[in-house]
Amino acid sequence: MTLIVIFAALIAERLLSHLRRWREYDWYGRYLDQLQSSTLFDGLWRSAWGLLLIAPPLLLIGAVQALLEGGIFSLLGLLFSVLVLVFALGPRDLWEEVRAYRAALQEDRREAADSIAADLVGDTEQTAEHADPRTVIRAIFLQGHERVFGVLLWFFVLGPLGAAAYRLVAASPRHFRRLDAGEPLQDASQRLHGILAWAPQHLAMLLYGLAGSTDGALTAWRQRDAADGDNWVEQGWQRLVAIGCGALLIDEEQAPPPDIDERLRQAIGIVSRSLIILLAVLSAFTIGGWIT
Repeated sequence: MTLIVIFAALIAERLLSHLRRWREYDWYGRYLDQLQSSTLFDGLWRSAWGLLLIAPPLLLIGAVQALLEGGIFSLLGLLFSVLVLVFALGPRDLWEEVRAYRAALQEDRREAADSIAADLVGDTEQTAEHADPRTVIRAIFLQGHERVFGVLLWFFVLGPLGAAAYRLVAASPRHFRRLDAGEPLQDASQRLHGILAWAPQHLAMLLYGLAGSTDGALTAWRQRDAADGDNWVEQGWQRLVAIGCGALLIDEEQAPPPDIDERLRQAIGIVSRSLIILLAVLSAFTIGGWIT
């Protein structure tokens, strides 16, 4: 059933990409806004215990998942799983965004290109880099993990609860910064994101190496491992980007290559092939389980 849900959700995600506003996480932001406006939770906003604020939506999803598991509610459980996974993926379609960005560059629509790049790069103060295609190439490999691989792996492990947990945990650092939460809570949310991302990150690194240049990915891995760094969370994201660029046979630190449109096409192609490999592996696990 897990594999059926994944395929159904991926198809629905592509077909319903025009409804992306429905899949934005404004509701999560409003939920945190309401909690911050209450004096009952003042202490949580200033400590790492504030991570408990993420728990209520997840407890609700977990309760519904347990209620609909097996028996006469199996069909409802299947529909619930597809619905949760569709909302956890994305929320924007990575392939459509890259296609739109390439079209904007080809037609020299700089404002449109910058706007799409800002969405791809994500929450950053370095707005000047949004127009840098090199930054967009790096963002493609990051977003491939954040929008797809991280969610799918946790769904495969824990079902709808896993997919929702990764999506909310990944969104929490940005919301906590927006709400000016205490530094302990912001640091704890980033560490929790890093913990949940660790296994999917390494899976994505392997997939990028298999889908692109394996030699380039291994070389980038060795070079990144040799670099010093104290922040293990940031190191994980840097390593993921470096291996993606290595698989593409470009140096992430160099200026954008002249054939940038082709490089963008190749970068999203590596993500696409990685997804196909992942689905094949998950299918093997599932079919093996059926046989045994």
